[in-house]
Amino acid sequence: MQASNIKFTAMVFFLWMWMYMFRKIDGFKCQTGDPSLWESPRKRCTLYVNWDCVQSEGESVLAKQWIKDTVPIAKWKRTSEFELINSFFVGRLERYNENGLIIKDLTTKDAGNYTLAVIYDNGTLYLEERTSPIYVPSLPSCEAQIYNETNTSHLNGRNDSIQVSPCDGRHMPEFIIGILAVLGISILVLSLTVICLCRKLNVLRNNLRKTQRQKGEELRSLTEVPGSQV
Repeated sequence: MQASNIKFTAMVFFLWMWMYMFRKIDGFKCQTGDPSLWESPRKRCTLYVNWDCVQSEGESVLAKQWIKDTVPIAKWKRTSEFELINSFFVGRLERYNENGLIIKDLTTKDAGNYTLAVIYDNGTLYLEERTSPIYVPSLPSCEAQIYNETNTSHLNGRNDSIQVSPCDGRHMPEFIIGILAVLGISILVLSLTVICLCRKLNVLRNNLRKTQRQKGEELRSLTEVPGSQV
């Protein structure tokens, strides 16, 4: 019973540890200017952008000096065309029409804190990556939203940026973590099984020796009685 309890406890512990590692490494948070709007781990952002939010009669929403040294990560022209500049930000274009666009499952591929700024310049919408927060001057009617399972965060005013950051600095592909976790659990279960089998084998061996000893004593007693009578 003790060995089975140890095995069960170890399996539960390693399963919890596996889930915790997934949560820590694959958990991304979305942050607005208000820290109270941080999402819980493992929630990925859904970004909604209204064209009225980023247009300003053909002028750039962001000051020219703020974007002259930046490289766009991804850009959307006002067509059904989606062009990925590089794969730092990963997202899925869910909807695109004359009113705006929706990006789902928005995360980063690398560890660290990064700010996603929505910028409109010369007819192109840019998503830019910065390692420090960027505050985008926006129109009074400007509104961007982050949808998730629990609440809806509204970005209004000057703090019109979205920060996407992993929960932890570590970064490792999930399948490698899964393989390592499965191997660890398998080795542990195999080791505990071998220990249990060895204990059972030892008990059987002791019982066999005890039985043989008893039979030997019985045979000895049977052979000694006739000899004593003679």
